[in-house]
Amino acid sequence: MISKTSLSILSTIILALAFFYKINQDFVLIERLNNVLNGLLRAEQKVKIEQRTKVGVGFGGCQDGFLPVFAAFKELQLTPTGDRVHHDIVHNQEELEQLFNYFFHHGAAVE
Repeated sequence: MISKTSLSILSTIILALAFFYKINQDFVLIERLNNVLNGLLRAEQKVKIEQRTKVGVGFGGCQDGFLPVFAAFKELQLTPTGDRVHHDIVHNQEELEQLFNYFFHHGAAVE
C-alpha cells in the first residue's frame, strides 16, 4: 500500500512536470510565431513600393430601419396568414405577409 506522503510527493512531481511541459510548449509556440513574423518582414522588404501606388478605402453607408411589426401590419391593414413562403421580390401584400411569416418562423429579421 502506498502511504499518503508518497502520494503527495508523486502528485507534486507530476504537477511540476506538467507545469514545465506547459511552459516549454509556450516557448515553442512563441518561437514559431516569431519565425513567421520574421519571414513576413523579410518578404515585405523584398517588395518595392512606387510613389504612384494608390490605396482605395471604402465606407459602408448601410442603415437598418426598425419598426414594430404589429403597428405596421395594422396600418397597412395586413393580416398574417399561415403560409410561410420565401420571395426574392415582394409584389403585393400577400407576398409581404408570406415573407414575414417565413422569416418570423425562423427567428430572423425580414429584410
